[in-house]
Order: sequence, then C-alpha cells, then structure tokens
Amino acid sequence: MLIVNEKNIKLSRGDYAEICFNLKNPDNTPYILSEGEKVQFAVKINPNNTNKLISKVLTNDGESYVTVVLEKSDTQDLTFGSYFYDIRVIDSDDKINTPMLKANFEILEVIGDGNTTVDGAN
Repeated sequence: MLIVNEKNIKLSRGDYAEICFNLKNPDNTPYILSEGEKVQFAVKINPNNTNKLISKVLTNDGESYVTVVLEKSDTQDLTFGSYFYDIRVIDSDDKINTPMLKANFEILEVIGDGNTTVDGAN
C-alpha cells in the first residue's frame, strides 16, 4: 500500500512503488532539470544521521519531475516506523539545490511478513 499525503509518504514494507515528484523553484514555478543534473532521493532514520537507508539517483533532463521507483529490496529489511526523506538536485559542479525539504517516510507493518504457519505458530 502506498499513501502520499502532501509530501508525506506511507508504504507497506516490501511493496513496489513508483512515486512522481514535481520539482519547484522557491517561487513555485517548475524547476527544469538541466543536462548533467542529478536528483537524489534519500531516506534516513533521522535528518542528522549520515547513513542513507534508501538512496536513489535519477536524471530527467529538460523535465520538471522525476519518478522514484522503490523495489521490494529497498524496504523489506527496514523496521516498521517513521523515517525522513528529501529530494536534492546536484549539478555537474556538485552544487546542491534542495527543492523539497525533509518530509516523513513511514514504513507500515504488514501481516503477511515472515514465515507464519497456517495455525499461527512461528
């Protein structure tokens, strides 16, 4: 299950998801990606942590959006609960622009996880 409410994301652990992000300038006009610019999507346990639990680097020259694809392997080992994510644009000179500040990224518990037998015993 994928739920996107404004900037906040909720995703069932292990689910496949495609999330489209529209990039905006501070004046709310579309941010058009130039050739050589990369967009980084990163999920962390907290904003101050240096370890990225999920990191995707994307390109989409000439467009004002990117689509982040999350595979089962991206979330299947994460603990249920709340995390943070952001989107950053990195140009060819490694200058960073953050068109989308941190937001919540929640991994939802799913009943079908694990190796539970029919009678409920583990």
